Amino acid sequence: LRKECGGLTHGMTQAPVQNLPWKFLERDALSEDVILSKLRSYKKRNPKLIIEEARLKYSWGLKPSAVYVGMDEFDGYFAFLYDGSASVLMENPIRGNAAYIFREDWERLSRLPKKEINNFHRNKTTKVVHKSGWEQRIKSALGI
Repeated sequence: LRKECGGLTHGMTQAPVQNLPWKFLERDALSEDVILSKLRSYKKRNPKLIIEEARLKYSWGLKPSAVYVGMDEFDGYFAFLYDGSASVLMENPIRGNAAYIFREDWERLSRLPKKEINNFHRNKTTKVVHKSGWEQRIKSALGI
């Protein structure tokens, strides 16, 4: 998924994607439509995967100020930053992945394995499983 979205450099007026030193990929801009198109193409080549487009649509609907594409432990995740919130949403559109909201130090914590985050950093993060009401739990955890 990262490779699929890795070549995006469209000059759209959507949220800019920035370069971060811990292996999040630099991009000029990502738009919701471009990402969804790439996901659909990826799904055709990987038919066993279940892509939940609603996750990304919801994240974009909250109007992010910046978007990052993840690698390593957060490969396939998108990090959404929002004006008015100190927290960062990590969302993955592939079924079986939870969303994570980092309330602080997200640049460092996002380098850690999910198991370590869940076991030792619960006071700085919220894990949201995509069950009924997930949208409200994400919005509440972001404080927006």
